Amino acid sequence: MSNDENLEKIIDKLCENLDYAWRYYFTLEALHEQAKSDASIIDNYSLFFLTIYHSLFDALFLRIAHFTDKRINVVSFHYLHKKIEKCYPNNDAAKRLISEGRNLLNSNTLCNLKKIKDWRNKVVAHLSSEVFLQGSDFFDENRLHLLEIRKILNTFERIIKKYGFHFLERFDYTRSNNVKKVTNRLFRSLGCDS
Repeated sequence: MSNDENLEKIIDKLCENLDYAWRYYFTLEALHEQAKSDASIIDNYSLFFLTIYHSLFDALFLRIAHFTDKRINVVSFHYLHKKIEKCYPNNDAAKRLISEGRNLLNSNTLCNLKKIKDWRNKVVAHLSSEVFLQGSDFFDENRLHLLEIRKILNTFERIIKKYGFHFLERFDYTRSNNVKKVTNRLFRSLGCDS
């Protein structure tokens, strides 16, 4: 497999991961908007919506954590950067892109990324005794708003688009555009005017 094919597979996998993250995000956003506009449907099916709501957050936090995983042989930005450095060791443009990507990943825009990692590690992937048994303030200290999560996803999208454009000459292919339509159709089928 050529270097470009390998990079393409890595970028494609990151795009797929981002696409799923956006799907979860937009569905959560639709649930939130529905609750604000007419909570009766959510109240009538509270167990269903509570299950969906928490499952989507769990899945979203796992997807977001994939991007920053630094373990060896795990597809992430870290893994992509290592592959680019290996494939293009003397390419100044590649070095600049990696530097820009790392700066974005370490920027203030992603200050809430640590909260998501903590949710993933202490609540979703593991039932941390620190959180569940020792009466910590974890839930209050790690509260997140959807807009904060959206900023993280937008930053990941910008990074992937830059790499996709530079190495694969691709444009805007990181997001499903019909997720909002699907979630709106779901609420209409349940009798909502969403």
